[in-house]
Amino acid sequence: MLTEAAATAPDLLQAIVMWATILTPIILAAALFYAYRQWHSTQNARMADIILDITARWDSPEMETSRNKVCTSLNLKQDIENASQANSMELFDLIRVANFFDSLGSLTAEGYLDCKLCYNLFGAAEESYYKRYRPIIEDSQHSKKFKYFAELHIVLAKQALKNIAQGSKKESPAQDCKA
Repeated sequence: MLTEAAATAPDLLQAIVMWATILTPIILAAALFYAYRQWHSTQNARMADIILDITARWDSPEMETSRNKVCTSLNLKQDIENASQANSMELFDLIRVANFFDSLGSLTAEGYLDCKLCYNLFGAAEESYYKRYRPIIEDSQHSKKFKYFAELHIVLAKQALKNIAQGSKKESPAQDCKA
């Protein structure tokens, strides 16, 4: 009886090793798949938080005041330079919109905000305000201040072309400058 148990022990050990060899890659693959799903869910949740924060900021009373001032300015560059020289609080109102789009550009460039989503939410508004801020952005004295705004404009223009090529020209819900 002792010799019979000793004879089955190697067979049992071989069976365990065989099953471990088969199951280990399957378990690892399942773990990797689960980890990827968790990472993807976390990334989507982070993007949703960013979108909620951005839209709340866009709709804030301060931003609305700034957008109105930018839209009604007859010479935005001159108004900004005058407010800067006078060290006026008006300067904050005049550059708040540009800072907003500069932040959007940074988030998009770093991959925290999807370009297509950014275009769908703010594409028309970005294009409109870029036209207003263009003399400032292209001025070598100020160009570094709104680097990401300029990059965002290029990226969103490319996204617009992609959308046109795909036949889906979606208007952004963000209010643009009609003036």
